[in-house]
Amino acid sequence: MSLKFLIDENLSWRVAQSLRELGYDAVHVREVDLQGKEDRIIMEYALRDERTLLTIDSDFADIRNYPPGTHKGVIRFKVKFAPSDVIVNCFKKLIVHIDSRILSAGSIVITDCKKYRIKTP
Repeated sequence: MSLKFLIDENLSWRVAQSLRELGYDAVHVREVDLQGKEDRIIMEYALRDERTLLTIDSDFADIRNYPPGTHKGVIRFKVKFAPSDVIVNCFKKLIVHIDSRILSAGSIVITDCKKYRIKTP
């Protein structure tokens, strides 16, 4: 299964560009006219287009807002400093450890780039 990613507006559009260069199907919210939209609208788009959301926004990782299994996955980068190269390097280290079927089933992955935890449906 090939994962598709939606990059939230709190991350640089360069993250989407870098992931595409690595061979991933990735779009930034501003590329699909979602910049400035409510979280709910962004998540609806991600679900409809079967994309895993990459974000630093803690609201998307809150199971009260987005319970596991109700979306196509969330990867939340819990970092204080999030330039695109830091996020891309963190993603590359993380993605080799995550089963794409578990992620696309609606899991929430939270990482600080050193360790990660997964909330599964």
